Formats: sequence, structure tokens, C-alpha cells
Amino acid sequence: MNYTIVATASETNRSQNKDNKGEFKVDSSNYIFVTDGLTSSEDSPQTVINSFHESIARLSSPDISFLHSFMSKLYKKVKPDLLKFHNKRNVAKGLGTTAILVSESHDKIVIAYSGNGAIWHIKGNFNSFPDSFLFPWNSFHLLNSYKFSKKSKTTQNQPASDHTGNEKTPSIIEIQKDKQYGDIILICTDGIYSTNQLKDKNAKGIWISRNRIYMLKILSCLNHFFHSNKLRDSNALKGILKLYMQELKPFLTDDATIGILITSAAIKWQDKAKQEDLIETKLNSKG
Repeated sequence: MNYTIVATASETNRSQNKDNKGEFKVDSSNYIFVTDGLTSSEDSPQTVINSFHESIARLSSPDISFLHSFMSKLYKKVKPDLLKFHNKRNVAKGLGTTAILVSESHDKIVIAYSGNGAIWHIKGNFNSFPDSFLFPWNSFHLLNSYKFSKKSKTTQNQPASDHTGNEKTPSIIEIQKDKQYGDIILICTDGIYSTNQLKDKNAKGIWISRNRIYMLKILSCLNHFFHSNKLRDSNALKGILKLYMQELKPFLTDDATIGILITSAAIKWQDKAKQEDLIETKLNSKG
């Protein structure tokens, strides 16, 4: 029987990893959560995650209004750090704050986020393209960074309030599940991928993301995960993610955390495609 697979992993080259992560299930709903830069606030990242887990455990079913409420509370707790980040002249010494939450229920996926990092929505047939396709066109980046600075080549996090003094609220994305191919949601902190991590302009004057290679690598890892003859479950996916993070570690310049949710429909489609490939291989060998 197919079921949703979730896993998270984190790595750093620093003495202290300020990222954090969570993965859990309540009733029939699955959750993954990554945070970045919350350790100087009153509550530690793990305290925030535990609080969230306890809160949703009291709910009878996933509620999008609760996601708004929880993320807003989280945002208020770290607002002093966000203000400190934006008031400093040297942005590199300021503190950015990121929280990305994915909630999966029977028919939809809800994503709530505040800050920077990445949210990738990948269709379950991402690895069905010919080798001539370097990057599958059915993989979409959904996190919209707040503001881009041409001078510093960085993207700032969402401010605590706008010019009118009104408080900003976290962004919410709701996705209806793809029943044919299934869905894969990949979230990560900006140590792995972010639209603000730019290297330089190419010959045509277009900015090139220096961490795009990290995405190509994780897609390759996912392809290996689906084609492996080993048991496919959350432990196996976590093992793949740990190996992926270890391979990235020598190149990391920041704490890096990743979380992946693979829906049952995506697993089912991959199983079907794998069986069709085996049948085709046998027929070709006989011919």
C-alpha cells in the first residue's frame, strides 16, 4: 500500500547549527517544517516546533486559518530580530529569519512561509524527461522573496511592517493534489537554495543562481531513490538526504536544512513507470 513519505536533514560547517527542522504526522495529515535564524529569539527553534506539534495535535483536522495564526505568532516572536536585521548597515551581520511549513491532507497541500529559502513543487513524473532536458520543466519554485538589492546582490527578508505601520503576515500557498502524477514538495533554508544567492551575470546579462547545481543534485538523488530496489520509506529517504547533505558540506557557506514530502500518488506513478520500464527492457532483450 502506498503512503506519503516525509524526511528532513540538516548540515553545517559551523560550530553551531542555527537551522532546525521537524517532521511528524497527526491523524491522517503529514507535516514538515524548517527554520533558520530563530536561535536568538526567546524560544529556541525546537521549542517552536514542539509548540506547533502540540497545537495541531489538538485539532480535529488541518485548518488553514490555524496556519495563519501559528505563523503570525511565530513572526511576532522573532520580529525584534527582523527589525535588527533591517536596521543594521552591514546586512551580513544582521539576523534573518525563515520558517517554512508544509501541511498535507487528503486532497491538498498547504504551505506557509515567512522569510527566505526555497519551496519547490515537483511533479511526480519529474524524471521522465529525455536526457536532453537538463532541468524538468514541471518543477516550480514557489517562494517569492521580498526585496532584491542590486547594489548588494542580496534579497532581504520580509519586514515586520510596511511603510504604513501595518504588520505583515506570512504567505500561504494552497495546492490541490495532482491525482495523475502526484506531488513532491521540497523545502530548504537558504544555505541550499535561494533566489538571492546570485553569482554574476552571464554573457547575455542574466543573473545565474550559483546553487542551481544543488537542485540538480537533489533531483538526481530522488531519481535514485525511486529506482532503487531497496525499501522505499521515510528512513530510506532520510538516508538519501543525509548523504546529499554530506556531499554538499565541503561547499556550504551557511547552515543548510532540507525537507521533502512525497505524496502517495507520486509513489504510485513511480512504481507504475518502473514496472513499465522493466517490461520494456525484457521485451527488448528477447528481441
